[in-house]
Amino acid sequence: MVSTSVDRTIRFWNVETGECQCVLQDDVGNTQLIAFSPDGQLLATCNQDLNIKLWNIQEKKFTQILQGHTALIKSIAFSLDSRFLVSSSEDETIKLWDYRNGKCLKTLKPKNPYEEMNIQGVTGLSKSALETLKILGAKAI
Repeated sequence: MVSTSVDRTIRFWNVETGECQCVLQDDVGNTQLIAFSPDGQLLATCNQDLNIKLWNIQEKKFTQILQGHTALIKSIAFSLDSRFLVSSSEDETIKLWDYRNGKCLKTLKPKNPYEEMNIQGVTGLSKSALETLKILGAKAI
């Protein structure tokens, strides 16, 4: 079992004995997300610095950083074959990573629900409703 703490540590615990087996130190901030690779070799972590960190579980050390998101990362997960990592962020993107070389293979950015909707001359909506539609991607063309 793994836990994270505001003291910037990642702790590995023996579930049967309750003893801490290993402590990893993250110098940037408290870790908010963790994901284990299905093959048991890697741990991916995220905190507020917008980066994904990879840790070698066997060697108990930091190995790599993945950078590319421009807002808080909300989720991380490894593919079932442990070859890829996927992340989603408040920057409204989903990134597919080849973590072995540190490269983002693909960035997906879905369209906003009202993107390209023309609201020029629309009547019957309040000013705040029109402003909300513009925030969601509508245009007054």
